[in-house]
Amino acid sequence: MQIDTAGLDGIDLVDGAVNDEHGVAETPSPLGTKSGPRKSMFWVSERKLDLEQRIMMRKGQRNEKIWDTTGSYIGDWKDNQRNGFGVQIWPNGCKYEGEWLAGRRHGKGTYFVRNKASGALDKVYSGQWQDDLKDGVGIYNYNNGNRYEGQWKQGQRHGTGSQFYVNGDVYIGEWLHGKMNGWGRYIQANGNEYAGEWLNGLKEGAGHFFYRDRDMVYEGEWVKGIPQCGVFGPIDKDVQSSTARPIPVPKVSMLGHSIRKGFLTIEQLDVLEPDRIVEARLQDIQATRASVRALPLINVEDLFNKNELADLQRLFDSVATAESGHQVSLPALTELLLDVGLNPADDDMSRIVFDFDKGPDPTFSFQEFVKSIYLVKQYAPASESVADEDAEEE
Repeated sequence: MQIDTAGLDGIDLVDGAVNDEHGVAETPSPLGTKSGPRKSMFWVSERKLDLEQRIMMRKGQRNEKIWDTTGSYIGDWKDNQRNGFGVQIWPNGCKYEGEWLAGRRHGKGTYFVRNKASGALDKVYSGQWQDDLKDGVGIYNYNNGNRYEGQWKQGQRHGTGSQFYVNGDVYIGEWLHGKMNGWGRYIQANGNEYAGEWLNGLKEGAGHFFYRDRDMVYEGEWVKGIPQCGVFGPIDKDVQSSTARPIPVPKVSMLGHSIRKGFLTIEQLDVLEPDRIVEARLQDIQATRASVRALPLINVEDLFNKNELADLQRLFDSVATAESGHQVSLPALTELLLDVGLNPADDDMSRIVFDFDKGPDPTFSFQEFVKSIYLVKQYAPASESVADEDAEEE
């Protein structure tokens, strides 16, 4: 490729091709291997020629191509790769300033995005990187005004961190795969606060909800963000909102008078049931949660090796089609589970629908099929133990 480098003496040029993230892909410089500090590279692309220029080229009056710079890197190199400290500007105006390793963002760095309205550079993420992804500790500013400060893993919020919402709400706690998972405190702008367990971004497990404007608190179990099986009463002044975890499930007492006074309206609140029924309900909720809580932690690569996954993929593809969006129906999922040697009961399939939070006429992906194998195996011991108890009674 012949490139007119007039006016660009001493600057390395490399041809540009479109990619997904920033509009240009990288290819090695044709001008030699770069190593050492403070070298520079500019991406270039062929400028669109107007009609007059194209006519001149056809007549042989012009045979050189016209090139525009579309992006740049200024910084340290090693073995023809960005390595050390450098500043990269992409064709769309995005900018990264920080550390590199083997051509990827790695270490400490800050990423900026060009504001289309003002033209200014807005700081989006500042923190640690690994293998071109946010990884470690960092601060991310969202377009909607929200801000996250905390730990990251492979580009997702993961570990402990705080999310500050533009409406004044704050979440401080644990994260898993980009969602609130584990223990955390959610403090609303009006002072009300939840302190307890979370699953997939919803309140799930034991927790306290403090109604600061009423000096009341709900203590008990939550299922998919809805309070169930707990007590509601005045806040104990000795109990702080930062209740040490794990929060114990309180003994259920009769607080019907508080409900009747209109202090709180909570759907599906079971505080009026007899203790025996409520305790049974608690056990049922906690047993159901055991499988649900495991879902975000499951990686199919941890369940089967590559050969097994390939076999399962072929089996799944024999049923799923492009027309179905590579999904299978509930009856088809049942047949697939039978094909792999399992014998799921109707209750097992109902639990799978619940665990994956499916609606009417559910369909399932390959990942969900593989996880269903795991779940059915988890369900089995409980069913077998009941059968054993029945056999002993006979």
